[in-house]
Amino acid sequence: MSSVLDMKAACVVLAASLVISASVHANPSFQNFDTRSGLADDSVLSVNANNGYIYVGTSAGLSVSSNNGSNWISYTTANGLNDNYVWSVASSGQYVYAGTNGGLGVSSDNGATWSNITTANGLASNSVLSVYSRGSYVYASTNGTSISVSSDNGQSWVNYAKGEWLNSTCYSVHASDRYLVAGLMGVGVGISLDQGATWTTRGRADGMWSNDVVSVFATNDRIYAGTNGGGLNVSDDGGLTWSTLFAFNGIGSNNIMGIWATGSNVYLATFGGGVGFSDDYGVTWASYTTDDGLASSDVQSVYADDYFLYAGTWGDGLSVVQFTAVPEPSTYGVSIGSLALLLCMFRRLSSRTRGQAVP
Repeated sequence: MSSVLDMKAACVVLAASLVISASVHANPSFQNFDTRSGLADDSVLSVNANNGYIYVGTSAGLSVSSNNGSNWISYTTANGLNDNYVWSVASSGQYVYAGTNGGLGVSSDNGATWSNITTANGLASNSVLSVYSRGSYVYASTNGTSISVSSDNGQSWVNYAKGEWLNSTCYSVHASDRYLVAGLMGVGVGISLDQGATWTTRGRADGMWSNDVVSVFATNDRIYAGTNGGGLNVSDDGGLTWSTLFAFNGIGSNNIMGIWATGSNVYLATFGGGVGFSDDYGVTWASYTTDDGLASSDVQSVYADDYFLYAGTWGDGLSVVQFTAVPEPSTYGVSIGSLALLLCMFRRLSSRTRGQAVP
């Protein structure tokens, strides 16, 4: 009896989860923030969120909100940052990292106070174009040929590079449990399996459409590489082979400025095409544009968790949408959830025919 009850409960949970995944992106209601709302500037270069805080990197400082955007505090050189041009922002626990033209700003109290890391502290360059953090590890890509890696929240650094990266700019860095990846303009993607000690470079010769990689994201199973005009390159085998998605595949635009993935959801910041999104690991795609309430279709950065999507636009501020807890009815005709229920009902009927007691 208990096994049948367990099966029944599992069916209900499965159906509910599938209906949510099929319709969670339907009918978005964006809330837009700009300088009139308190942002430091309307050109949003980067965005991140953690522990109830939203961090927005702009060309005029870092704006922080602890109440979902109702109020903002902006940090600039007057508050301890080395430079106001915040290319990238990342966070882990109470630590916040701001990549600027004057080095890496580090805060250990959710952005309230700042210290600065520069070449004098071991960084490869003071122009930090991208930063990503996982636990105590911090990865910084610089306006040069190196990736800087710290295992102690930015206190000490090791720099890695390859000769073939010369004359390139590393615009993006990301890491998963398996991969450390770097987006290299004019070269392709750098891939490391040992936290940066050794690297393999992949590009057009390996099946990528373009070597002009400006954004990267890695999961344990997949590498995404967004290019400047060449669409989205995807590899499921560590970069050995690649497939490419273009605007006509539904991703929004061929200019992929940022990538974020969580669970089965993948989001793309595209310049000119809004936010491309997929809720099935990139099998199918659609996009959010100004028609859906996005502040601008020129999206420079993107971040998402299970509840919110943040899109930083160039010149029109930050767009935020909260995914509703109670989803809209599925827009896919016969919903996946309904099919799951039918399957469960079929199994219950089959159990009856075998003489099992089914409640």
